[in-house]
Formats: sequence, structure tokens, C-alpha cells
Amino acid sequence: MTSFFDPPVTVACTGLSGFVGSGVIEALGKQFTLLDLFHSSPALGVGIGDHIQLPHSDSDLNRLVDELSTRGVRSILNIGGVASVDACESESGDRSGSAFLANVIQPREFARSCAHSGVRFVHVSTDYVFDGKEGPYRESDVSDGAANWYGETKRLGELAVLETSATAAIVRIALPYGPDHPRKSDIVRLVRSRLAAGEIFAGAADQLITPTWLGDIAETFVWLLNNSGSGIYHCGGATLLSPYEAALITARTFGLDESLIQRSTLAAITVGGRARRPQLPALLSSRLLAESGGAVRLCGFAEGVGHLR
Repeated sequence: MTSFFDPPVTVACTGLSGFVGSGVIEALGKQFTLLDLFHSSPALGVGIGDHIQLPHSDSDLNRLVDELSTRGVRSILNIGGVASVDACESESGDRSGSAFLANVIQPREFARSCAHSGVRFVHVSTDYVFDGKEGPYRESDVSDGAANWYGETKRLGELAVLETSATAAIVRIALPYGPDHPRKSDIVRLVRSRLAAGEIFAGAADQLITPTWLGDIAETFVWLLNNSGSGIYHCGGATLLSPYEAALITARTFGLDESLIQRSTLAAITVGGRARRPQLPALLSSRLLAESGGAVRLCGFAEGVGHLR
């Protein structure tokens, strides 16, 4: 039987080349030796011990997880997935599409294989699993359907993980922001680039969000990987606010022109073929904060944006 890799590792991660993954590599690398499980492009960063391209078939994925466990891998952190909300919408209802395969089938197979091999599985999800009609949401709140296909595939992925493994942990993160990434923007970067160019930024004043500093998300991942809690956790920033209010805070932090920020509505900014966004997807993270006992601290938005100044 061909070996998938040679060096021993502690934590295997998917999605390390993406926005969230690249933003947490440094913190994870200080705690663990990392194995980068990638689809197309290997990740770069201090602390990555080796890179393995993920197999395409379920049977090869199961064999890979079995071998990882025999080589000392304690946990798998599944950050990866298809996360472009509007691109996912073009596949709406397609259970053979890339979004469904990455956000439902792969997490299910990881959970199944980890449960069989005794490897801890931590799956990263999103506030978009909720339709946003009755937020903010606690970990105990149940979603019956999402506002768009991206959120729906993530919701179905959560259900598949929970049905397959009683020991897996799922952490929903909300609107992450942090250092610049070459392929992905966040709300802070978007506001800064628009205002710096003298362009109008239209921010919805009727949406409630909990933007989350990537450093806090990294701390959450570390805590979950070092502990055995299972089920749903929320990781949302400490400030509940609208995108309009977030834009004002960003402008004030960086000394940009607030007059370029216009109050708008969620309906007005999701026209032209864009997927519908949830109105009130804000997350309350009471379980995470209570169980972590101070190991995880979720900062407010103004404090988080200040880290980027």
C-alpha cells in the first residue's frame, strides 16, 4: 500500500491557503505541527510540516484518515470549503455541484473516517446557516433553512457531521476580518479601499452582524483542538452592529472620509443577481466563552479594527 506521507504530524488542516486558513496558520503553528491537506494549491506558512493533496474518492479519503491516525495525527481541522456566496447561488439545488461536494459530502466523510479512527474532528461552519429572520442566534437555536445555497450547503454539512459523529465539534464563525489576503476581501478592507479611492460605500443599516477578528478565531481553533467538547459552538465578535455602523468605525479608525458612507438597506445592495443575504445572522457565543474559561476572548469590532491600524 502506498503511503500518503512520511513525516509525523499532530494536526491536519484543510483550507490553509484561504482567507481564514492563512490568517490562523501562525497561531496554530505555535501550538501544533501542521499537515496541510489541500485541493489545488499548497499553503505557505511557518509551522506547516508537510503538504498532502486530498484524494478525490471517498475510499481514498477514508484510507488517508486511517493512515494519519497511525502516524500520530490527533485532530483534523476542516476550514476548507466553497465559500463564495454568489458563486454558490449559481449551483442552487445542485447536489452534484462543487459547493455541495465541498460543504456537505467532504465534511461528512471526514467525520465518518475520524470517528472510525479515533481522530478528533473540528469542522468550521458559518453564521449563514441561519435564514436571518430571528437573530441574533445562540448555539441552541436550530436552523430549518438558510437564506441562500451557500448557507444551505453549510447547514446540510453540519447535519451530516452531527449525524455521523457524536464526538465532532462544529464552530460557526461570523464575517471574519484580518490582514490582507491576495484573493479575498473582508468588510474592513472593502470599506478602506472604497473610501481611499474616493468612492461611495453603501452599508446596510438594517442588517445585524457580528464581525470576528481572525486572531480570536485562531484562539478558538486552538482551544477546540486542545479540548474534547462536541456539538455546536459559535465564534462571533463581541459587537452586534450593522454594516453601515461597521463602515463608520472603520473610517474613523483610519481617518477616512465618513461622508462617503451612505446608509442603505440589505435589499438595495443584493440586487443584480446577487444571492440573498440573511437579515439578522449575528451570533451569540455564550457556550464558547463559558466552556473556554477565559482561554478565548472575543474582541469588539472597534478593538479588532484597531489591530490593523
